[in-house]
Amino acid sequence: LDLKNPYITNKTKYFIAQNKIYLGLYEDANEELLQCITYFRENVNKSSLGVDNEKYYLYSLMSILDTNTKIGKHSQNKPLLNEAYSYIDNKDLNIYKPYFISCDGVDDYFLKNYKSAIKKLSQAIRLYNDQWPHLNDVFYIGLSNWKLGKRDVAVKYFEEIDKEYDKSKKLNPEFRPAYELLIKYNDSIGNRDKQLKYINTLMSLDKNYEKNY
Repeated sequence: LDLKNPYITNKTKYFIAQNKIYLGLYEDANEELLQCITYFRENVNKSSLGVDNEKYYLYSLMSILDTNTKIGKHSQNKPLLNEAYSYIDNKDLNIYKPYFISCDGVDDYFLKNYKSAIKKLSQAIRLYNDQWPHLNDVFYIGLSNWKLGKRDVAVKYFEEIDKEYDKSKKLNPEFRPAYELLIKYNDSIGNRDKQLKYINTLMSLDKNYEKNY
């Protein structure tokens, strides 16, 4: 690792921040990302072999939006979203747009604008042009519906997350509340088999998280 190379240094800081986000250390990750975004923003138009400032500029923007949301710095997100959309439009990089619409939707969820969150997150899912399941969007659509009292609808989204876990046996610990609500819902309707299944999955998630931590 060439610590004298600022591109490599800031790229490494970005990946350190991703690990901190996984562990729920959003304040620490936010500090790392503030340094990253400053560097990549200043160097976004400079490129060479093995250097992709533009990609990490946009990735850092997404991550700083996410951490701002999680630590309550909502007022800082609007100008960052405007910056992202302006750059994407000017450079004709529409492939990135749904990721920022998703960030905006999650921010709405934390601001308790649940209907707006559902609208934006659903729009993001429609616009993605890749093969990923985008469980983050599914998760917050489910939570938003739950908050609006639409528990039957919410459960359908949480079950999508569980289907993905059944396939991959991997899941971000951020989705833990989906299982807590699935357990609560199945308890309320007396479905003991599903309740037990989700309890076992939750225990497995906790075990994996502790191991990774």
